[in-house]
Amino acid sequence: MASPTSKSELKEYCLRRLGKPVLEINVSDDQVDDNIDYAIQKFQQYHYEGAERVYLKHKFTQAEIDAGKANSTSLATDGTTEWSEQNAFVPVPEHITSIEGIFKFTDKGTRNMFDIRYQMRLNDLYDFTSTQFYHYYMIQQHLETIDFILEGMHPVRYQAVQDKVYLDFDWSQDALEDQYIVIKCWRALQPDTWTEIYNQMWLKDYATAKIKKQWGSNLTKFTSVQKYEESEFYLNNYKKLYDVLIKFKKKKIKIILFGVTHALLDFISKYKIQMKDLIVIETGGMKGKNKEISRDELHVKLKKGLGTNNIHSEYGMTELFSQGYSTKNGVFENPPWMKLFVRDRTNPLSNSNFGTGAINVIDLANENSCSFIATDDYGKVNPDGSYEIIGRLEKSQIRGCNLMFNNN
Repeated sequence: MASPTSKSELKEYCLRRLGKPVLEINVSDDQVDDNIDYAIQKFQQYHYEGAERVYLKHKFTQAEIDAGKANSTSLATDGTTEWSEQNAFVPVPEHITSIEGIFKFTDKGTRNMFDIRYQMRLNDLYDFTSTQFYHYYMIQQHLETIDFILEGMHPVRYQAVQDKVYLDFDWSQDALEDQYIVIKCWRALQPDTWTEIYNQMWLKDYATAKIKKQWGSNLTKFTSVQKYEESEFYLNNYKKLYDVLIKFKKKKIKIILFGVTHALLDFISKYKIQMKDLIVIETGGMKGKNKEISRDELHVKLKKGLGTNNIHSEYGMTELFSQGYSTKNGVFENPPWMKLFVRDRTNPLSNSNFGTGAINVIDLANENSCSFIATDDYGKVNPDGSYEIIGRLEKSQIRGCNLMFNNN
């Protein structure tokens, strides 16, 4: 089932990537189905593999021509002013996402013996040995130009919700019974027919991200329900944080401590504590508060000041919904819907899947926001997708959500 070929298999695949059955995924079956349906619809409408270009032909019937010439009337808001609208449309099949245009059609062929084209064929083209082809071609181009000037192009309007294509021409003159029209359009591929859609990498990543977002949204019901009232944001209140750590140490309660680099260093400069079971996740950044140091040097200081070897790192930013985490050696890993690339620091348009350079981030969880971030961070991306953050580009602006908090 590593390569899903049905909606049910894609559903199980996404849940496994989120931790099932090791973790309890707090998302109902209906919510999972809704998010997968949404992901498929977005794939069909916006991904180049989600639709196919097709040419559909249709032969006019007299009933359709009569209906196209008829008008529908409606009243204005005053209840008396009447407006009319011509029913100049033809129904199209479902799943048509867009129509690029309609191939030009004309009855100016061999039907009318007084038509100039008929006369050219009759008098000049019976034998190409006596008539040079380029002269015929130039005449045809000239006639096309005359048609364009006098008649213009036939506008086409398409309404996907109604599955109607509106043909804005003179239905009394231009629409003929048994005449064909051909439209150039895009049709959404149906996954039940083309089951390979369920195994598309973009769809698997996006569906997983949507389900995870739903999971997080469901868990917001626990926002105001805390097992420990001490779980909070301490900002610069180091004394209060120290007292909580001592209190939990005595009760042998496990703690996870998140903190920006400069705040953690400030804390251990004022308070010393030995908590071997304390899990520390530093989120990086001196933010101009202290001198920049390497991650290895930082972790040595934190281990010594907090008395623990459980020092981990987070890589994220206020512009992203997702984060990467490092459990050892400063090597970060991302969730499957978040990917890093590198660009040449001197060429903002360059892009590589791995190597050393400035960091570009794609985060599919950034729905209704910008999913593509070009950062001023400098790092190394490995072929397996893991990465290391080396530092910041020279003369880059100091950034950070904690600075935004302090400025406000």
